[in-house]
Amino acid sequence: MSAIAPAQSEGHGAREATRLIIAASLGNALEFYEILVYGYFAVIIAKVFFPAADEAVSLLVTFGTFGASFLARPVGAIFLGAT
Repeated sequence: MSAIAPAQSEGHGAREATRLIIAASLGNALEFYEILVYGYFAVIIAKVFFPAADEAVSLLVTFGTFGASFLARPVGAIFLGAT
């Protein structure tokens, strides 16, 4: 049995669900855009920030840095989201 009264679940719930879907979609689109931009500029980032004798090593370090930030996001979300 639901703890929400029927009058509350009709209008307010649908509006809240729509807002949450739009917010999640925008967040997902921004994340996808960030991945595309980073991948597009990975070669330039490797040359500028990680100069090495071997270009492959610079590129691997660039992707490793991105991977580390990608793995650290859930940890940050746990600490910053626990309010």
